[in-house]
Parts: sequence; C-alpha cells; structure tokens
Amino acid sequence: MANADNRIPKIMTVAEAAEYLGVSETTVRRLASTRQVTQYRTGIERGAIRFDPNDLLYDFNSTKKEMGISYGVFS
Repeated sequence: MANADNRIPKIMTVAEAAEYLGVSETTVRRLASTRQVTQYRTGIERGAIRFDPNDLLYDFNSTKKEMGISYGVFS
C-alpha cells in the first residue's frame, strides 16, 4: 500500500482502502455504494473506484460513530 518511503499514497484502490481501514474490500465497496465514504471514479463511464486517505478516514470514523460500530484499526 505505501510507497518506498512508507508514506500513505495520495489515492487508494479498494484493496488499499480496505487494508488501511482494517476491513474487507466488500465492506469498502458497500460503504462507497451507500455514500458513507467519499469515492472518486476514474476513467470513462463508471470507471474504477478510488479513495483519498484523508476523506476515507474522516468518513469511516464518522460512519462508525453514527452507527455505534467498533471495528478496524481505528476503533
């Protein structure tokens, strides 16, 4: 996930976002499809889903707090 000097990438794939949050790829896709986390599309038409790590962390923690959920590395 991180580049050569161990920094968090500027944009993440679904797999990288799942690893970053400590959840499954299915969970990341579900959160994105229900607009509980901000997603960006690349390419033509629907394109690939990408995530900004800062948006992702903020949205994920807000969603967990609203739902009373405790999972992942940011519990």
